[in-house]
Amino acid sequence: MIVELSRKALLRLDPETAHHLAILGLRRFAPAQTLRIPDGLSLNVWGKHFTHPVGMAAGFDKDAEAYQALARLGFSFVEVGSVTPQPQPGNPRPRLFRLKDDRAIINRYGFNSKGMAYVQQRLINHKGDLTLGVNLGKNKTSANDMDDFIKGAETLISFADYLTINLSSPNTPGLRDLQQAASIDPLLRRLDTLRQQRKPGCPLLIKLSPDMAPGEESELLTYLARSVVDGIIISNTTTSRDSLNNLPSHLQTGGLSGTPLQKKSRDMLQRAYTAIGNSKPIIASGGINSGEEAYLRICMGATLCQIYTAFIYDGPSLIPAMLKQMKACMQRDGFSSIDQARGSYYVRRTA
Repeated sequence: MIVELSRKALLRLDPETAHHLAILGLRRFAPAQTLRIPDGLSLNVWGKHFTHPVGMAAGFDKDAEAYQALARLGFSFVEVGSVTPQPQPGNPRPRLFRLKDDRAIINRYGFNSKGMAYVQQRLINHKGDLTLGVNLGKNKTSANDMDDFIKGAETLISFADYLTINLSSPNTPGLRDLQQAASIDPLLRRLDTLRQQRKPGCPLLIKLSPDMAPGEESELLTYLARSVVDGIIISNTTTSRDSLNNLPSHLQTGGLSGTPLQKKSRDMLQRAYTAIGNSKPIIASGGINSGEEAYLRICMGATLCQIYTAFIYDGPSLIPAMLKQMKACMQRDGFSSIDQARGSYYVRRTA
């Protein structure tokens, strides 16, 4: 009841102020949620055990200040960041906007980050009882973009269960231009060498934009299917406003997340799974707001799912509700484990 009242109160505040207060509240007051996980939802990915497929996406806990509290609320894994090598303030406020009627958020944070040294100190107490991803970004004024990702990996790989390279935020000028094999290949090779030296087996993931031109996307997915990358996150936020009407001018820029991103992210997942198949795990992200939607993404080829915007609107009660819904979907379709459902969407369509 207290958590629900707090959530409703936060939704009445300025979005960024509410976010900071939510992080502070989670750090100091988050209770352990009594979460009954239905049978059949656990799975092993990259040699790591996940109690269920639902995790928290990057962007919520940017500076690794609330990841342990999020685990207590029931998330199976948490991805912190994006983390930049040097602290930077990001873009000027206001830069976070709620579209309540659309159950969406527009952000143009611009990688606001307290920096990798701060996050390193926050992760020292990570005890390994939570699968923890670290999402790496670049500084806006960096002289060498790729070196920023290497610096972040060098500093944080020891604390991470996986690393994500974020080349797809729409709020850092020029970042999305790096989403091509010619740029990514030398970076992945350097990161692969680093992990072999420092933490063999640490998975390397890349988070992609849903806004790439069809030819560029196809070329990149073909490359990633045979690259050293261990997983792909589909997808980041979109700059498209096609699903929204009559937005004021100040909401025309920034990354859109939530329900309006749902179809775009689904469609990209289909294309990614067609190109990659089961050779590399895909984490579905973008517009996942229920257990039914998470289950659909798994049937469409995802192995794990991440939420963010739906958690802002629905709060911690969303997690047990999603797990219950996913179990009901499995039973309806005759699956005893969530692994059995992966990719079944295509089988059913051609049957």
